[in-house]
Amino acid sequence: MKARKIILLSLGLFLWVWGTAQAQPAREWEDYKGRFLTGDGRIVDFIQDRVSHSEGQGYGLLLAAINDEPRTFSIIWKWTQDNLRMRKGDSLHAWKWGRRPNGQWAVLDYNNATDGDILIAWALLMGSDKWKNETYRAQAREIIKSIRENLIVQRRGVHYLLPGYYGFTPKEGEVLNPSYMILSAFKKFGQAEEPKFWKKVHEDSLEVLKKTAFGRLGLPADWVLIGESGASVYEKRSRLFGYEAIRTLLYLAWDGNLKAIPGPQALLDMYKKLGYVPLSVDLVQNNISLEEGPGGYYALYGRVARDLGEAGLSQALFQKASQKVQGEKEDYYSHILYLLSQIEIKL
Repeated sequence: MKARKIILLSLGLFLWVWGTAQAQPAREWEDYKGRFLTGDGRIVDFIQDRVSHSEGQGYGLLLAAINDEPRTFSIIWKWTQDNLRMRKGDSLHAWKWGRRPNGQWAVLDYNNATDGDILIAWALLMGSDKWKNETYRAQAREIIKSIRENLIVQRRGVHYLLPGYYGFTPKEGEVLNPSYMILSAFKKFGQAEEPKFWKKVHEDSLEVLKKTAFGRLGLPADWVLIGESGASVYEKRSRLFGYEAIRTLLYLAWDGNLKAIPGPQALLDMYKKLGYVPLSVDLVQNNISLEEGPGGYYALYGRVARDLGEAGLSQALFQKASQKVQGEKEDYYSHILYLLSQIEIKL
C-alpha cells in the first residue's frame, strides 16, 4: 500500500452476529469478485498500480474454497501457476507481478512472500478436502515442503518463519513479520505432512507473538528483529502496529488464542475512549494515528469484540465496517479483511 500521512496523538492521553463460513453473505463475496477478480483469475490491487501479489492470490483461493466455488478456485489457481510459479529450485511463488517500465506485464520481483505461499498451500488443502481433489493435495504438499525446507530456520531451539527466501537474516539476527504466522494453517499443514514439525512451528510462532507484543498496548509490530539479546521492533522497516500486523488479530482469533497477548483487549478499550479505529499505533513512541483505519480494520475489531464476549460492540463495529467498505471501491486489502473477519476456521 502506498505510504499514507500519519498524524500522531500521544497514547498517554488515552491510557453481528454471523455463523459458519457457509453462512457468509453471498452478496459481499460477489461484490469482491466483481471489483477485484479479473476473468482470467488475477486479484488486482488497484491502490498499488494494479499489481498482483501471491498474498492476494492466496486470499482469493481461500475465499473461493470457503464459499464452495470450485470453478472460481480453478481460475485463480491457473493464473497463479501460470504467472507466479516462476522460481527455479523450489515450489514457492514470486510475490509481485505487474507492469514493467517497458510496458510488459510480468513478474516484478522473484523473491517469495511467505504468507502468500502459506495461504496458497492452505487453500489447496481446503479445496482438496472439499472437492475430493487429490491433485490439489499433491500440489499443496509440494509448496509446504518448500516452505519447510527454505523458509523455516532453527535458532536457539526455536523454529522461526522467515518472511522470504532471501533478505531476512542480517548479522544481528532474524527479521520476522508476525502477520505471516498464520497459526491455523500450520495446524492444517501438520495433517498433510510432518506433524511433529508443524506442531513445533505452531507452538514457537505463538510464543514469538507473545514475546513481540510491544508498547503500552502490548501489540505485535509490523516487523521485528530476533537476536541473541531478545526481540525488538525492527525500526528499519517499520515501528508500527499497522498495515501488516493488523492481521495478527485475525490469525489469533481463528486459532482461538486472542487472549495470548494483551493487545486485542487493549485495542477495544482504546476504541471505546477514542471513538474511532486508528490507522496505526507507533510502538516505539507510544503514539496513535489520528488517521482513521479503513473498513477492514473495523471488521477486525468487530471480530475481536465478538470473540472476547462484547457482542453489542461487535455489532456496532461491523455496521461501521460495512458502511466504510462500500465507499472503498479500490481497496482490495480492506475488503479482504472485511470478508475474512466474518468466517470461522474449522480444522
